[in-house]
Amino acid sequence: MTDETVPVTHRRALRPPPWPTGLTARDLRSRALAGAHAAAWPAAVSALTTHSAVVRGGKALGAPLWIDEGLSIGIAQHSFTSIPGLLRQDGSPPVYYLLLHWWMKIFGATPASTHAMSVVFATLAVPACAWAAWRPFGPRAGVLAAALAAFSPFLGLYADETRMYSLAFLLAALATGAFLRAFVIGSRRWAAGFGALTALLCLTHGWGLFFAAGCGAALLIVLAIRSDRRRLLVDALIAVGVAAVLYAPWISTFVFQSAHTGAPWSHVPHLKSVTRALSRMLGSRAPETLLFAVALAGLLTGRRRHPGSVRVGLAAIAVIGFVALLAGYVVSRYNQPVWALRYFVVPLAPLLIAIGAGLDRVGAAGVIVVAAVCVMFWAGKPSAAALSHKSNVNELAVAMRGELPKGTLIASPQPEQVANLRYYLGPGLRYVTPLGVPKDDRVMNWIDAMHRLHHSHVHSTLARAVDQLRPGQRVLLAAPRFGHADAKWTRAIDVREQRWRQWLAGDRDLVEVDRYTPGRYSSRATVAGLLFQRLPHAHRSGTGARAALDLLPARTRRDVFDWLRGFSHASRGHRGA
Repeated sequence: MTDETVPVTHRRALRPPPWPTGLTARDLRSRALAGAHAAAWPAAVSALTTHSAVVRGGKALGAPLWIDEGLSIGIAQHSFTSIPGLLRQDGSPPVYYLLLHWWMKIFGATPASTHAMSVVFATLAVPACAWAAWRPFGPRAGVLAAALAAFSPFLGLYADETRMYSLAFLLAALATGAFLRAFVIGSRRWAAGFGALTALLCLTHGWGLFFAAGCGAALLIVLAIRSDRRRLLVDALIAVGVAAVLYAPWISTFVFQSAHTGAPWSHVPHLKSVTRALSRMLGSRAPETLLFAVALAGLLTGRRRHPGSVRVGLAAIAVIGFVALLAGYVVSRYNQPVWALRYFVVPLAPLLIAIGAGLDRVGAAGVIVVAAVCVMFWAGKPSAAALSHKSNVNELAVAMRGELPKGTLIASPQPEQVANLRYYLGPGLRYVTPLGVPKDDRVMNWIDAMHRLHHSHVHSTLARAVDQLRPGQRVLLAAPRFGHADAKWTRAIDVREQRWRQWLAGDRDLVEVDRYTPGRYSSRATVAGLLFQRLPHAHRSGTGARAALDLLPARTRRDVFDWLRGFSHASRGHRGA
């Protein structure tokens, strides 16, 4: 009898049972527990991702912008096609600014909306770290890496900032996972993915090139250990080819930027800078020591107990992180400085994944260490207050509200501060810096900036701009206040600020009518404000004092007159006595 002739009821009887036959109740419970155990790992990653989104998204989305954030918004406000050309003078790669351009088209250019994009990248970095460590190290390693990313105060510091650093961390984590799959597990399709992700990282931040150097060093280690070198070399060529195709259009701009922009405000690091960088990346010395010590113990004790792919993978991603950091140090030390705390998000990604995998090797002890570090050292950091005190330019704008009519000249001895001043003070004002009058007050021209700064003079910049003021027009000196000017750029800016302040105070055609003194130093950038107004040649007619009183704000003028009346009454009473 054929299958077509079997009755419907008989067909149902021939179907296999919903579970295998011959299983006992204990077997079924074991399978159920195993399924629940397997589902617990993704659930843990989801919970950590939710925690990251809630905590980082609820801290300081509306925090005021500082210098670099003002530049980010200023550049992204230009047309999409003009942004790569503008970055030729800024010194940055284009990916983040192009994404920010479209983000602001949809959500606006407020601090809260632009910070939200960085929060999204930082939130996505949590499952990205889990995915990167999941293979070949296992699900527990993935959860530990995700926990480190979710609670990391260093990543949290830049999650609420309109800059590319959380995106760079995300891309570095994804590229690390792609490296493991392509060259440790041996999946050829991920070779192309690794090349694409590494190219995107290089097109997001310059330290992506140091990450690529770390990957090259890690690949050499894998080639030295593994026997399938021919296949690995083919995969490496695929990755390099994909990366080269994506990065090639930017090469000429990068070469120009390397020769003419750089980071003149950065300082030259010394050997202690490397150890200090590791400490800052991991919160402080205590969690750094604890995480590194236990993770290293897991790496060493697991040499015989774990598969070769695990050992090779651990060594490879540790090399990626440390070589990227050392490459940045060497270039900053012997070529041109590119050393800044926020750049360390790039090597931090592979280091956190390596630490998570190393802690997984010691079993429950690694879980306890991660929990202790996250709860005792990292929870609640950075605070909302720390994220909100990056700059006080917004406070300057509030203090000077109503005192800066259209046409007011804003004199900024710190050229890169102009974009942020423009954001908060609004349009209709003019600007002058030691580099001259900026052609675009939303972009900083870093081309040969250090050379141009050294050759600038008060009379060819500030004095020329002030001479163009008509009687009654005003000039605001936005004077930077440095806690410690430790770089050549900031020291030169400090000197020019003093010269500009002295020149304005000594000009007989100007009178100071208002000032703003900051109550505290902000964590990134602090400015004071001195407001002057041009007199109608009052010093020539001998009525300078009266003209100066007429120019004072109404409240201040009343206080002066009240004091003069009181002084006059007291003088008459003294003479009568």
